[in-house]
Amino acid sequence: MNKIIDILRLIVLSITLLSVTSCDCYQNVCGTVLDFETKQPIDSVCIHKVNYEFCNYSDSDGSFKVEEISGGLFRCPPMKIILNKKGYEQKVESIDNGASKIIYLSKK
Repeated sequence: MNKIIDILRLIVLSITLLSVTSCDCYQNVCGTVLDFETKQPIDSVCIHKVNYEFCNYSDSDGSFKVEEISGGLFRCPPMKIILNKKGYEQKVESIDNGASKIIYLSKK
């Protein structure tokens, strides 16, 4: 009887540990930054994940890519990014992992 109770305790402990453990996931998002009025690409836009300070910059055709390791138990959560460029309004966007998005920035 004691052996059965010990096995049940081990099973419950294992399930509990698995349910509270966070798994790392590789987040990868990309996109293009365009001027809202002209629809032209914007280069040198600082793009970074919320709560991070390292900037990835858009290139001459407005393209960008952001990659990070993040926690996610069953799937990678959407990545929330901040876009900044002098002369434009700051913008916060959420992009699903592995997705691409066109983002328009408005001039101040």
